[in-house]
Amino acid sequence: MDLLRTLYLIKEFLVAGIQKFPLIIGSTSLLLACSTANVGYTLLFVSLIFVVPIAVFACNKILSPAIIFIVNFIVGLFSTTFKIDWTASNNAAVCRAAGAVSGGAFPTYYMAILFFVFGFTFWNGYSIYTYQSNSDDTDEKVQARKAHAIIGMISSLILLIIFGIVRFMSGCERGFGIFMSLPFFGLGIGMFELFKFCGLIRLVDLYGVGSRLLSKSATNDPAGVCFPVENVVTDTTPTTSTSPPKTTNVNQLLSFSGK
Repeated sequence: MDLLRTLYLIKEFLVAGIQKFPLIIGSTSLLLACSTANVGYTLLFVSLIFVVPIAVFACNKILSPAIIFIVNFIVGLFSTTFKIDWTASNNAAVCRAAGAVSGGAFPTYYMAILFFVFGFTFWNGYSIYTYQSNSDDTDEKVQARKAHAIIGMISSLILLIIFGIVRFMSGCERGFGIFMSLPFFGLGIGMFELFKFCGLIRLVDLYGVGSRLLSKSATNDPAGVCFPVENVVTDTTPTTSTSPPKTTNVNQLLSFSGK
C-alpha cells in the first residue's frame, strides 16, 4: 500500500508540475538569469514576459476570431442549425492555472508558452549541432557537442508532445487551440535567431554546451549590430611615424649572438 501511495503521489506531483509549466519555466528563467547572469535565460525571461503575451493577445483578439467567423460562416451555408462550439471543454481551476485563459482562448497562454519555450530550446540544440567547426576544433569536441545537441533537440520534442497530450487529455485544450499555438514554435526559433545575431551563439546558449565545447573562434566572431550608432568620421590620411622601429626579443637575441 505504501508503494502504491508513493506512486500516486509521484504521479500527482508530475501532473501538477505539467499543469503549472508556464509559472515554473518563467520563475526558473528569472532565477537562473539573476543568479548566474546567463544572457540566454535573461532573454528567454524577457520574451516570456513581453513577446509571448503580446502575440497571444493579438491572436485572441484578431486572428482567432476572424478564423472562427469564417469557419462558422462556411458551415452556416450548409446547415442553419449546426454551429461549431469553440469554447474549452473544461473550465476547471487546473485549466486556468498559470495564466491560461478559460473558455474561447485560442491559443491559451499555456500552449503558446509551451510551443515557444520548446521551439527556443530545440533551435538552440540545432544551432549548436550545425555550428561550423574550425581548425582549432578537435574531433572529440565536435562529437561531444553534436551528441549534447541531439539529446537537447530530442528531449525538447518529447517534452513538448508529453505536455501537450496531458493538457489535451485533461480537457483544457481543443484541437483548434493547439493548431493556433503552432506558430509560437516558429516564434521561439525566430527569437533565438534574433538573439544569436545580436550576440555570439555561446552567449544565448541555454545548454551550456557553447561555453565548454565550442571552438575559440566562437568568441572572436564579431557580433551583429542590433542598435543604430552615430556615423563617426575617421581621418584616413596615412600618418608617418618618426619613432625608431621597435626591437623584438627575437631581434635582440640575434643581434646579441652576432647575427
